[in-house]
Amino acid sequence: MPLRPERPGLRDFDETLEWASRSACVTWLHSTLAPSALAHALNERTMATLPDDYHVLLRCYDPRVLPEIHAVLREDQAMRYWALGGQWAYVDRARTFRTIELPPTTEAAPFAAPLILTQHQADLLLAAAEVDTVMPELVRESPEAFLAVQVEERVAMTRRMLKAADRLRLEALSDRVMFCVLSLELGEGFEDSKEWATAMAQVKNRQSTLRQAIEHVTRK
Repeated sequence: MPLRPERPGLRDFDETLEWASRSACVTWLHSTLAPSALAHALNERTMATLPDDYHVLLRCYDPRVLPEIHAVLREDQAMRYWALGGQWAYVDRARTFRTIELPPTTEAAPFAAPLILTQHQADLLLAAAEVDTVMPELVRESPEAFLAVQVEERVAMTRRMLKAADRLRLEALSDRVMFCVLSLELGEGFEDSKEWATAMAQVKNRQSTLRQAIEHVTRK
């Protein structure tokens, strides 16, 4: 959908910008490629392969995923992957308008699907995606506390809580969600408080589970 500079085009852009600010559903792509060539190129860029020849759909069109792909690709991969000739714009999690510069296509180094990701790259993408798994659970488990946080701060806060869960060596998703709920309701850093420090140290050392630690503290 071309967004031309006259009034209808600006109106369309304002509307799509509003959609992008409300949810992760809009990106804008300007390319010098013809529409059919662009459609083919974008389709190819959704194809990726993980180690052990595991094929996946790469959601490059998702504005939550787009910057993560941009961050993990090696320079040689990026030269080919982003060769669409133009700009790819999106609104990030902090509600900031961002752009990715797209170099022109080149016959000397064309992109060939699928994109081959290393284990390290796959791990980085999976880690970045965890926040989108955890936040809906926080809305369900602690809606008042989570929704009281400013929209643009929710992702950064969730990532901080998950890093704290990493320090406690919490691996199961249920434990990580439970820890984030406690952090929301008791305050970030609660695990270092006098009331919780001993019990959480036992969790870190695998001497008790998180649920046992909660039961121990709440029985006092």
